[in-house]
Amino acid sequence: MFSPFDESNKKELLARFVGHEVPDKTIFIEQVKPGHWLYLILQGGAEVLTWNGEEYIQVAKFGPGNIAGEISLVHEEPATATVRTMGKTMLLFLARELFAALLEAVPELLQHFAKMANQRLADTEHKLEADRLSKGMMNIECVDDLDEADLAELSDDDLVMV
Repeated sequence: MFSPFDESNKKELLARFVGHEVPDKTIFIEQVKPGHWLYLILQGGAEVLTWNGEEYIQVAKFGPGNIAGEISLVHEEPATATVRTMGKTMLLFLARELFAALLEAVPELLQHFAKMANQRLADTEHKLEADRLSKGMMNIECVDDLDEADLAELSDDDLVMV
């Protein structure tokens, strides 16, 4: 995140973050709620949980140096996952307004965060599909050819392999 900046700019950027030590199992991002902050894990860790329709499943773990909250900020939509601390964790927070100003000042960062957000969304979807498959929540059917009528009958939970 800080690679485009020289040392003095890094210090200036870090000064815009607010730091807090957060206890174990503290939810700091909640799925479907608006995201207002970019988080940087300074010490400790966090787990990323996504609701699969029946329960929360862990789709990722974050440690020092990882960021969270970028998906909501980049896509301007509610959080796609719940993130909670694992053990006592030191988090740095950057408000949405400061994040937007940062992206305006360094446009390359928008590409960086957008790529990261899209990769995380794809990874999460892959893990959710694997979870549904392992629990028999997806129907798998072998077919040679699909016509338009067949495609129209597919649901979001159908897996089509080509």
